[in-house]
Amino acid sequence: MKWILKEYMAKANISSYDELSKESGIKRATLFKRIREPRSIKAFEIDALDSVLHFSTDDLARLARGKV
Repeated sequence: MKWILKEYMAKANISSYDELSKESGIKRATLFKRIREPRSIKAFEIDALDSVLHFSTDDLARLARGKV
């Protein structure tokens, strides 16, 4: 999951996970937990990240399946 976030963060000019946390409204600790355990991500968290990072359909599906 880390690589996909980094890729989309670069495109959105977001330079850190702290900034991503603030922009998405996901607590920093929760964001790091999701990075370590991608299968634990919740649908509303994917939605929050997508509203900031604008994932492609394929990448959005990968996130939803925890296959990143």
